[in-house]
Amino acid sequence: MPNVDSPYIIWVAIVLLAATLINLIYRLVKAGLLSAGLDDRQSRIVASVLLGSTGVYALIKLLPYVKG
Repeated sequence: MPNVDSPYIIWVAIVLLAATLINLIYRLVKAGLLSAGLDDRQSRIVASVLLGSTGVYALIKLLPYVKG
């Protein structure tokens, strides 16, 4: 039985929640781009770039808090 007070369990839960949220945002952006007239390949590329740049920005903003 894992120690439920362990901070690692909290971090695992945060990472899983973030991955789910990223997947949802990617699918919504891709669907929006498809409805705007881009084909499947273009919408995948644009959605990946947008989500990737947003992720890099978030990591830069969160880095001071993670380092302590």
